[in-house]
Amino acid sequence: MEGRDVYERWDKLNDYSMKGVSYVIENGKITVFEYLDLLYDNGKENYTATVIGENEGKGIAFSMTRSDSVFTFENLQHNFPKIITYQKRTDTEVLVKISDGANKEMSWIMKKVNE
Repeated sequence: MEGRDVYERWDKLNDYSMKGVSYVIENGKITVFEYLDLLYDNGKENYTATVIGENEGKGIAFSMTRSDSVFTFENLQHNFPKIITYQKRTDTEVLVKISDGANKEMSWIMKKVNE
């Protein structure tokens, strides 16, 4: 993802769930690399990422551990990432970070696109 613009599109399904997709655009072609689910269930927010071509098509679940100015999701049993954060920077920008909680980290800024 480094050096490429990464996009996420989220759709609200109901008051308890959202579906998302992560993709890049290269040479005018959209390439989806990840499907996302955000579900509020039994008082907990759960984020599931299903990366195309990885983990036999199964999603990896992350639990929300913090939700003030930074939305943090963790799965410390996963190899990478263990931590995913979304931090609102402005009304049109969100800083996204993925890390192993120690040495490895990647980040990018996503900008709101009006459709």
